Amino acid sequence: MQTERESSERIRDFRERGVLGSGGDPDVEPRERLDAETLGGVNRYGMHLAERFRGPTRASYVKQLAEKVACQNIGLTAAVLKTNEEVAKGTDAIQPIGTIAEWMGHPKYSIQANVEAEVTTLYQPAAVNQQQVGVLEDGSGTAKLTIWKRSKVRTVLREGDRVRLLNCEVGWYGGQPTLACTSESEVSVLERGDGPSPRNGTVTHADFSNGRTGQRLDMLRD
Repeated sequence: MQTERESSERIRDFRERGVLGSGGDPDVEPRERLDAETLGGVNRYGMHLAERFRGPTRASYVKQLAEKVACQNIGLTAAVLKTNEEVAKGTDAIQPIGTIAEWMGHPKYSIQANVEAEVTTLYQPAAVNQQQVGVLEDGSGTAKLTIWKRSKVRTVLREGDRVRLLNCEVGWYGGQPTLACTSESEVSVLERGDGPSPRNGTVTHADFSNGRTGQRLDMLRD
């Protein structure tokens, strides 16, 4: 079994190889190699990452970003997205839906997200390649959810389910963030709801009253 000391040495060696491969000095603090403007950006995005994900501290994210920018010659924006992708692959890296919007502005599905939320509404899928379509809410915001048939997700969701979704592709539609389950995604039901479960091949019993029909139909269109 690998000891904590051996683990620390392996991490240090890995970082040194990365730094030396970029012509840097492993004994030099990467933040010291950044100009004031870039360092300010690194600190700012480090704070945003800490707010978005639970677990690692702001200082930890700042160091990761600084290493990428200073030692691997990666631009700040690319470093942020790469770090975001790396962290999002961790099973504990759950993020609030309300923080997803600030990461958009890049090509569709350029990032992935992990969320824990309630399935508040499910709609009858409008396309044959959609398995289930609905809306998630976690208290910080809402997002449209699409589970594609090609994702091979076997879990069938019901309204009221409390779910954990890992490695969902993030998109943007109608001014709102969207989450799509693909073949790389994992869907777990933490707590079962007792609502309807419309999906392809079933008949929906969704309530289209109260003048919300148009809004709901719009959400079905991709």
